[in-house]
Amino acid sequence: EVLLDQTTTASEVGASAYGAGAQANGAFSTASGAAATADGLQSSASGYSSTASGDYTTAAGSFSNAGGTGATALGYGSAAANTYSTAVGVNATASGVGSTAVGGLADLVPGLGFFVEAVAAGDASSAFGAGAGAWGDYSTATGALAQADGEGATALGYFAYAQADTATALGSQAWASGANSTAVGFYSTVFGDEGVALGTNAFVDADNSVALGANAVADRDNTVSVGAEGDERQITNVAAGTEATDAVNVGQLEEATADNLYFQATGNDEDQSDDVGAYAEGAYATASGEAANAYGDGASAYGSGAYAEGQNATASGYNATATADGATAVGGSLYYEDPDTGEVLLDQTTTASEVGASAYGAGAQANGAFSTASGAAATADGLQASAYGYSASATADASSALGAFSEATGGFATAVGYGSVASGDYGLAVGGIADYGDLLIGFPGLILQTTEASGVASTAIGNGAWATDIGATAVGTLAEATGVQTTSLGTLAYATADGATALGSGSSSSGVDSTAVGFLAGASGENSVALGANSEADRDNTVSVGAAGSERQIANVAAGTEATDAVNVEQLEAVTGDTRYFAASGGADSDNGAYVEGEYATASGESATAVGEGASAYGSG
Repeated sequence: EVLLDQTTTASEVGASAYGAGAQANGAFSTASGAAATADGLQSSASGYSSTASGDYTTAAGSFSNAGGTGATALGYGSAAANTYSTAVGVNATASGVGSTAVGGLADLVPGLGFFVEAVAAGDASSAFGAGAGAWGDYSTATGALAQADGEGATALGYFAYAQADTATALGSQAWASGANSTAVGFYSTVFGDEGVALGTNAFVDADNSVALGANAVADRDNTVSVGAEGDERQITNVAAGTEATDAVNVGQLEEATADNLYFQATGNDEDQSDDVGAYAEGAYATASGEAANAYGDGASAYGSGAYAEGQNATASGYNATATADGATAVGGSLYYEDPDTGEVLLDQTTTASEVGASAYGAGAQANGAFSTASGAAATADGLQASAYGYSASATADASSALGAFSEATGGFATAVGYGSVASGDYGLAVGGIADYGDLLIGFPGLILQTTEASGVASTAIGNGAWATDIGATAVGTLAEATGVQTTSLGTLAYATADGATALGSGSSSSGVDSTAVGFLAGASGENSVALGANSEADRDNTVSVGAAGSERQIANVAAGTEATDAVNVEQLEAVTGDTRYFAASGGADSDNGAYVEGEYATASGESATAVGEGASAYGSG
């Protein structure tokens, strides 16, 4: 194959050709070397097969090529292909207008022979170093294998890479791939737009962020990082901040938080990104704690999740809620499971939901206007109701419950004592639970009874006392008054019929309007009265002072004066003083008594009969 077949030629004025087949075809051009060609005006080609084809170009080195006006190619195989371009080095290429490529070949992967030449491809681009590449307009790549791809990009250092427009990579293997990004330092890297990495191995993977210092990492947008997780740095010599967005120094922090030693708060430990912080809205409002909210003039919310809404409302404690003017809720949430079954028994927050309401204690609820609930899970629902004690409940207007599990459900009712119940309007229950099994038969826990006033205007005082009907009154342990207007007084006293009264331990009045007075006294007859311990009145309209086989005398009886008065022994003796001189008897089978009929008649003896005026019959029959 014929590769060259030409003669040495100088074909223009002042042209010079030196060497076999050299061609000087431009005016005042110079071609020096075998097959060298200088075609442009005042061009120079020096070296085997070198070519200077543009005006004022220079090509020096075998196979060098200067093709653009004023271009310069120096080195074996170098190429300056565009106007005013310059290529210096083996296979160096400057193809952009005014571009400069200086450097030889570089082995991309040492030992594998994959060589890369220096290239300046963008207009006004510059590549300096073996294998350096300036590919974008106005880009600069300096250093072996340095690459500047983007417009206006700058790469300086071995294998430095500025990939995006106006990116800057300074340092061996520095990498700037985000638009307008800057990476400075060995192996520094920026992936985000407008990011800056300064320091060995500094890394930015977020937009508009800065990583300062070796191994620093910035992975959130619009942030500045001076270290990495587990490898943090202090920032020293910081002047005191003066504007709202200035950094503050430790001196300022200590001055501003001198009293914060006595306060600490936390949010969600697992995911603090969900934390919302405290919020206050209204004059003189205060909110303290994660998700604490205070709405209203003078409102105060203290504690995570605390919520105060209303003028001068106050909520203090985890999830405490005060939602009316002047309401106060103090206490946290109450959650309780049965330790044996796991059943949820209580799950509520401390709440004051009406004007002037006050709730104190975990899970306390004050839901009535001006009501008060004090104690864990205490509830006051009625207007001006009051509940004090664990799970105490006052649900009606003006009702009061004092004691754990006490209940006041009647209007103006009052329950005092553990488990006491006042369910009737105006009722009063004072006492607690009584154990029948323990008191009577020695089996604790068998039968339990609470104090209860369930009748209207009823009163029950004593553990386990019951007053269950209108106006009933029971006073004493396990005393019961279960009829209308009944009264029982004493341990285990029972008044069970309307109008009945039982006074004394174990006394019982079961007849209507009956009265039993004394230990174990019993009045079962209607309108009967039993007086004295163990007395029994079982006939209607009677008074008993004892029982069959256990009779009593009635002493200190005044002389009777009216027909229905009782007489005393003195009266009896006065009217029977002479009867000791007279005695009579009847028959075993007949005992009819004497009979008279007529004025001044007299009959004496069993079945004696005197009929007629002045008649007299003496003797039996």
